[in-house]
Amino acid sequence: PLASYVYHSESAASYGDTLPWGGSKGAAFLEADRWYCVEQHIKLNTPGRPDGVLRAWVDGKPVFERRDLRLRDTPALRIENIWMNVYLGGTTTATQDMPLLMDHVVVATRYIGPMPP
Repeated sequence: PLASYVYHSESAASYGDTLPWGGSKGAAFLEADRWYCVEQHIKLNTPGRPDGVLRAWVDGKPVFERRDLRLRDTPALRIENIWMNVYLGGTTTATQDMPLLMDHVVVATRYIGPMPP
């Protein structure tokens, strides 16, 4: 399933929280041999307040939204880079090759949306 792995100030976990995408509709999964448009948006919180926003879309359809994140307590903390990871699941070793292609990666200050077919 798709998820965001988030380090935030109110996490009970030592290493961050996994926030699954899909909400009440169930987990968001990707099928093999198909292209997807996967998008995320993050807005840092007001320092010390739980008003940070994290959203995600798959093919232009919303699959995740949180508006109560406390990601920082100081205005000096800013977004400096992006980091894209794909995990199989902890220390489990894949039983076969699992290729993944990424293309048209964009970092923007506004919503872009899926490319036309």
